[in-house]
Amino acid sequence: MRVRDGVRQLMPWVAIGQSRLRKTFDFGQWNVTTFKRLVDLLIKSGIKALCLLPIHELPLGVASLFSRESMNALSSRLLDLQEIPELKNNPLYKSFLITKLVSSKIRNELSGKMDIESVEAQNKKFLTLAFTAFKEKGTPERRREFKAFCQEQKWWLDKYAYFKALQEVYQAMGVSFDELNEDYADMKSEKARAFLKHPKTKERMKYFKFVQMETYRQVGEALKYAYQQGIQEIELLVGVGIGRESAEGLLRHAEFNRRRQIGCFPEPENGYPLQDWGFLAEQPGAAILDFKARSFQAMRKLGVDRIGIDHGCGFLGGYTTFPVYGEDGRVLHSSNPADAEYLEREGRWAIELGQEEERRAYALASLEALFGLTPDLALTFETVGDLNRRTAAEKAIAAAITKDKNITMMRAFPWEDTPLRNYMATDRLSITHDMPTLTGLLIGQAGDHCYPWVNGEFVAKILNRLGVLAPHLDGPLDVSQMTSKFMQDRMKASVKLIK
Repeated sequence: MRVRDGVRQLMPWVAIGQSRLRKTFDFGQWNVTTFKRLVDLLIKSGIKALCLLPIHELPLGVASLFSRESMNALSSRLLDLQEIPELKNNPLYKSFLITKLVSSKIRNELSGKMDIESVEAQNKKFLTLAFTAFKEKGTPERRREFKAFCQEQKWWLDKYAYFKALQEVYQAMGVSFDELNEDYADMKSEKARAFLKHPKTKERMKYFKFVQMETYRQVGEALKYAYQQGIQEIELLVGVGIGRESAEGLLRHAEFNRRRQIGCFPEPENGYPLQDWGFLAEQPGAAILDFKARSFQAMRKLGVDRIGIDHGCGFLGGYTTFPVYGEDGRVLHSSNPADAEYLEREGRWAIELGQEEERRAYALASLEALFGLTPDLALTFETVGDLNRRTAAEKAIAAAITKDKNITMMRAFPWEDTPLRNYMATDRLSITHDMPTLTGLLIGQAGDHCYPWVNGEFVAKILNRLGVLAPHLDGPLDVSQMTSKFMQDRMKASVKLIK
């Protein structure tokens, strides 16, 4: 369900786990050209709307698209290197690139799996060549493009480029992010100014800005292509938080607190231990809302119609946070029982349990402020979570919808037995960004993990909550049963019983 020009529309849509898609020539994962070919296929299939999983920059070697380390920098893994003008228009570089891609194609045919290490290594190599060509023989058009991009994105790009250049240095020296001299967290400090003046720093900052310019260009063109082919709406799913080792973590003190992290208290009824996610805790107030609004607007300008908010309960109802460091200054790890005990003891709700009126007021004020800064914003909220924050978030969203704000609310599908029992008969359930979760619930296994509570009764209950009136089953389903015919038969049975 989507809202466009005040009219609620039903349109066929699909969520894309883009990193796992591959094309004939790549170094190990999806890129923007794969996206275009997929759009061609989707249009032929009648799909009119897309939901993209996060496209922001990730730490080296990390596969999860939700582990972003920037609110605005895009992942250079998205680039099709063959479409970079400085490589495409240089015969020597182009030949070298194609040779490497052919070699990679042979390996891919033998494996077929993602190869993030290869993507990162080859992207770095060829982006360095492209940047060198840009510096030495950049066309007037490209130089104007670079200047305009740096000016338009200056509000976040300068801090980002400074951090990336600094990160290269402290990692090369074997210094961790947590050991970094605090003076570098202030770009106006004596140490930071000295670093910024160094010629090598200036060159590296320019390199990182160049990479972002090209990534923004290619992603923007890919989204434009999708609309030209007939896609009517593109939603971008935004992850829960931002990694601590980031420009935001080092430099945006008014918006974030890098000494605390987002996470979850233990849920023994669901078999979950305490979770320390490593994402920055947010500083409540106008600064963080303004930063989010500007970031969302940047994605809208890039070509995204709608922003999908993962973990809307925390976004509006307040995140739970935990310390990063112990009393001895050491970084804590929940895998250590002593650390987990300390983390749980020092964990905090943004708004304490029992203060539900305050929580609802906080959620409503946050949403009103966000739309006040960006009136044309279109949002989707996934609101799975604990009852208190879910209630606060959904009441705020419902109030905003009655004021004609463009919001789609989805309750994500719960993947545990206990929360499912707590849902009321009128609750709406839907699958958001994790289709393997549904399959796991129906067959009793996801990867190597088995769900001990899955049985025939549980599977039948899930199907019923999805609108498919299912008979009682003797056991979990088998993957081979998950066919279109199976679902159609269930629907036919539902219609007969309803009649």
